[in-house]
Amino acid sequence: MTQHLAGHGNEPPVTEKSQNGFDSDGHHPLTMEVQSTLADIFLAHARPYEALDTASALWKQAKRTLGEHHPQTLKYCYQLGGIELYIGNYVRSVELLQSVYDEANAKWGGPKLTDDKETRGRKRRRLENAVDQESDKMSAPGQDPDVLNYLSKLAMANHCLGNVDMAKNQSRRAVTGLVDIYSGAWINTHDRDIIDILKKLGFTSKDGQTMISHPDVLESLANFVEIFKNERDWRQAGINALGMIYEKNKDCRGPHHPVSLWSGLVFGLAKLDDGADMDDIADHFQRLSEDCERYLGADHITTLRASLGELFLGLFKFESRLFKAKLRTLAPEIMDKQTRSLGDYHPLVMDSLTRLFALELMVDSSNAHGRAKKILDKLRQPAIREQRLMESLKCETKIADLYYTAKKYEHSLPIYKSILDVLEMPIIREQGNRLKWLDGRVQSFKKTVDKSLQRARADAEARYSVEVEKANKARDVPDLEGTEVAQRRVSTLAKVLYGERDSKAIDAVRQLAADLGKMEDQHKRLEGAAILGELLSKEAQEDEAE
Repeated sequence: MTQHLAGHGNEPPVTEKSQNGFDSDGHHPLTMEVQSTLADIFLAHARPYEALDTASALWKQAKRTLGEHHPQTLKYCYQLGGIELYIGNYVRSVELLQSVYDEANAKWGGPKLTDDKETRGRKRRRLENAVDQESDKMSAPGQDPDVLNYLSKLAMANHCLGNVDMAKNQSRRAVTGLVDIYSGAWINTHDRDIIDILKKLGFTSKDGQTMISHPDVLESLANFVEIFKNERDWRQAGINALGMIYEKNKDCRGPHHPVSLWSGLVFGLAKLDDGADMDDIADHFQRLSEDCERYLGADHITTLRASLGELFLGLFKFESRLFKAKLRTLAPEIMDKQTRSLGDYHPLVMDSLTRLFALELMVDSSNAHGRAKKILDKLRQPAIREQRLMESLKCETKIADLYYTAKKYEHSLPIYKSILDVLEMPIIREQGNRLKWLDGRVQSFKKTVDKSLQRARADAEARYSVEVEKANKARDVPDLEGTEVAQRRVSTLAKVLYGERDSKAIDAVRQLAADLGKMEDQHKRLEGAAILGELLSKEAQEDEAE
């Protein structure tokens, strides 16, 4: 995976063009179209790195054979940018897709995207003057379907990279422009109420109103919903939209097309995350898993993700003991297959790992903390920080939030602190210089994480006080086992809250050693002696240092 994050080898040697329109190596335009189709096939069969190598070689060849600004060259660059996006190379994806969009928009799309006033003025004048709709579609700013498709993909890449405001603006323009082209139902591009936009598109009404089932519109809408999913009041409208997208993909592509099955998976996971009716969602995942395995294969990423959703539903189907056994058996198999197909660091693999961690935490599995450590180690790899900075930090935040929800403050607090430390590191400032939008985005994210940290700290301090009281009461009884359990919690929370060398933490550790020394179990008495010995050793080292 690292080599794909870092880039690909040297440029191949330049060959001369021949007079018949293709180079001396025989790279005919039709041959290049076959290569482009092959890259799409690789991607559809969850072989993204073969798709990446094929698309990368094709784009370089097209630049030499057709020229850098040829429409087909732009198409191949767009394809490559989409594959980079799928793999998780977000910085590279934005670079490629931005260059494609700028070039195509200059040729066919009118003024730059950032020219908001001029764009609004032209749109308003277009309506006021009642210009012929069909001819106007050809000349209106940004109304070429290819340009809008490029813009939709660019919006998704910016969203993944963390440039949220730009992604929202681009996604609005793309989806409303495509609707304008394919249905003639013009929608205000600058409408900031996404629920209203979805209603106008017919994706939230129950009166039979529908939107045209064009693949471009459906893909753009899927991106739109993903980008806006954290907006206020999004949930129900967004889930309804995903359900409609799934149904229309089945209508226009067929129920067993890879895109249809993937949109069914996205819809199912959204309902699962929203806490939908378990019986209804269980039936959905069962049918989806069977269709995916039959038509895509057991090892396809969509099949494996659907199996993960089905596994999650087992939490509500089986008793705890049986579910833990099922989890221990199936989870490694699902993740091994995903990793073999996509690599250790693929965004979908990381999401699957996080979902498994949430499951294991819910059933108090002994694997949960080990899995969380593995996820955090992967997220903190330099190559991941470089390409997927905001996504990696958000994933860390999700793990911390899951720990917080489970009231495991000793795990959530260090993660929140680590995230804030990362946001102060030079890598942030360096990327802030290169990507101008990042600084404001980081500041907003820092505020969110800091708020979560303060909330977790307050709850941890309250829990600390409760555990201190429990330990004291158990000590008075005396209840040696109850004292041990409570004092261990006191010791752990004190170290996390105040630092290992704070007097409260030192006193808590010393008290734990004393409590263990009173136990009948010889192993625990030895543990207490070891804890006390380590504590005295550290104090001696500090005295020498002074």
